[in-house]
Amino acid sequence: MLTGFAVIVFSLVCSLIRFRDLNKDARILSILVICTFGFEVFAECSARVFKTNMIVYSVFNVVQFFLMSVYFNFSIDVFKERSIGIKIGIVGVLYGIVNYTLIESPYRLESIYLMIEDVAIVALSLYSFYRLLLIDDDIVLTRLPNFWFTAIVLFYWTSTFLIWGTFNYLINVSVLAQNILLTVLLVVNIITYLGMGLVFLLYKRMQLVNGG
Repeated sequence: MLTGFAVIVFSLVCSLIRFRDLNKDARILSILVICTFGFEVFAECSARVFKTNMIVYSVFNVVQFFLMSVYFNFSIDVFKERSIGIKIGIVGVLYGIVNYTLIESPYRLESIYLMIEDVAIVALSLYSFYRLLLIDDDIVLTRLPNFWFTAIVLFYWTSTFLIWGTFNYLINVSVLAQNILLTVLLVVNIITYLGMGLVFLLYKRMQLVNGG
């Protein structure tokens, strides 16, 4: 728990240090990290006071989907003109409100909404990579912050899709299987937030390599 929280703080601090140097898409990720930190604190308080924090994470899922959609709105070149990412985010928020008030309980850890969010973000990540491959050959792709941010996002959401997709089955298999699953989730979070923090720190240097 403390390790996972620590890497979020690391990523948050790194993003704030470089915030003035960040483009719009990277600033959205910085805001997402800040929101993640806030929701994790609130979830911990809720767990201690109310003995549950599931509704906190349900609300976070909706906020997270919107911010990720806005990130792709600014990072995918063809999305900017028509604000496609923002429109996707608004639809996600509206569906989330309907889903958690009329369809599913917000007190469930796994949900249909989370699965839809997962698939949508993985699809947006893959499309983002496709658009990156079409840019000028003179650009060093692996020195683009956007490349690494999208790679980290794809890694995180692909991993969590597999984890939450097998969660209900594995927790009923054995306590050992459940513990392994939670450990894998922790490792995924550590890699994700350490990676994002490092990209934030190296952001300006990467921009200089590509003439930014």
